[in-house]
Amino acid sequence: MYKRQQAIYWRDYMVAPGFDKLPLPLMLVAFDSGVNCGPVTAARWVAEAERETGIRAQIEKVCALSLAYHKGLKTWPRYGKGWAARIAAGQKQALLLAAVAPVAVAPKTALPEAHTVTATPQAKSQPQASGWTLFWRAVLSGLFAPIPQGA
Repeated sequence: MYKRQQAIYWRDYMVAPGFDKLPLPLMLVAFDSGVNCGPVTAARWVAEAERETGIRAQIEKVCALSLAYHKGLKTWPRYGKGWAARIAAGQKQALLLAAVAPVAVAPKTALPEAHTVTATPQAKSQPQASGWTLFWRAVLSGLFAPIPQGA
């Protein structure tokens, strides 16, 4: 990925909504949802999912909310198969990451301040190398893989 695009994705779709502070598996589906549906919408879904107990339930909740959102779009009949495949691939990757690196996550009852989107065009947060590498590998290997014919 080009450095400029990577910086924009990191700043606007990871740091601004607070996804960089999430456990890596949840970060994966939050980021993908943010890119496809907007970071503000995805941040609301993450806040709702964080009320669930356990990382698996949180991942499944974000993906279910994303799928429901897409099904509500008038273009679902035309693009729904691809959207559903992308969401399913992201969920699968996130659940695989959660299985290899389990993370204890406590449920939250209130909207966390960490997920408030603010205008931070000069955000200087830098990803940790190991998490960042795992994250992009998961994104590139699963979410952006070609969708098989007939899917």
